[in-house]
Amino acid sequence: MHTTATTIDSLHKAPKALVVVPPATPHETPDEAVTEVAPVITLRAEREEILSVLERAASDPGYIAQLTYNPSKALEGHTLSQAAKGALACGDVRWIEARVGKLDARLRTWLDCRLQQEIW
Repeated sequence: MHTTATTIDSLHKAPKALVVVPPATPHETPDEAVTEVAPVITLRAEREEILSVLERAASDPGYIAQLTYNPSKALEGHTLSQAAKGALACGDVRWIEARVGKLDARLRTWLDCRLQQEIW
């Protein structure tokens, strides 16, 4: 099997939709819980967003600091699922590479940094 490092330009797969629907509260029926439709995040779009975050972190040490100490703020403006935000915030290499493919050393900059930090 041949694997290659993932870059933004190498994402040519057909998009698949992922719709995030909040759970109903105890006082709502499932139909009542969906008052606003969550944005549809395609897998391809999310891959591109993840790679965009990793690309920025690879070239901006200030962004790495923001990802470390305030990941919510650092990820504002990116259309990402909660799972993707969590994986980026904690440096979950396995989760991220399962979604975007094998990363080269440059794109792993933030993830390697995060794993070396002893901040949990």
